Amino acid sequence: MLKVKDIIGKPVVASDSGERIETIVAPIFDRAENCLLGFLVDQTSWLGNPKVLPLYLVQAIEADAIIIPWKESIAPASNYATIHDILAQNSNLNSVDMLTSDDLDLYFDENTGDIKNSSTLII
Repeated sequence: MLKVKDIIGKPVVASDSGERIETIVAPIFDRAENCLLGFLVDQTSWLGNPKVLPLYLVQAIEADAIIIPWKESIAPASNYATIHDILAQNSNLNSVDMLTSDDLDLYFDENTGDIKNSSTLII
């Protein structure tokens, strides 16, 4: 299990090229399903179509980087319907406002995204 706050600020590296692509800005939670769906990597277009990294495309979470298969794993949120819908529901918030200190202290299963130390997440 990994702690959400330990992921924020990590660089994202493509394994096919070794290129550093982006940096993790914030987690994207599905509060109804109590799981982590992925990560926001570009906050500049928060109200538009921000770039995101779905958790299922993460190959590994290492001590110093998040490893993805290729650069195109990071794409506009509109490419991923569930993530896009969740971000749209919170479009009046910025990524920092979406998080509480409790959110950052949550543990998640890096394979499934399931939140492990909370029975429900409250908005």
